[in-house]
Amino acid sequence: MNRTIKMVAAFMIALCIALSLSGCAQWAASEDFDKGIAYFNQGNYEAAIPYFQKATTTDPEYVDAYMYLGRSHLNLRQWTKAISPLRTAYRLAPDKTKGLVQDLIMDAILGAASQGIRLDK
Repeated sequence: MNRTIKMVAAFMIALCIALSLSGCAQWAASEDFDKGIAYFNQGNYEAAIPYFQKATTTDPEYVDAYMYLGRSHLNLRQWTKAISPLRTAYRLAPDKTKGLVQDLIMDAILGAASQGIRLDK
């Protein structure tokens, strides 16, 4: 029985450490996202992109970071670069926001298509 108690205690300690680290990662991702939003709101999309990318690396399920990363690329007319983060945002988004993300994906696809047509002329 003593061995079982030690195993449970070790498991609980490991669980607490894992949960603490998870919270730290979410906080760090949120900090990067906030910096990116500040640049985005100023219209400085190029400066915002690295912060959104870092937020998505730190927290791979950060829907808003993916969405704003895609929006930043859209605003820079980088249509094909916008598609991947917007697809990820769509996959992770709650049902109530899927429509917005879907509209952004269509903007990226149509922008890429129209850019391709212009290059062919």
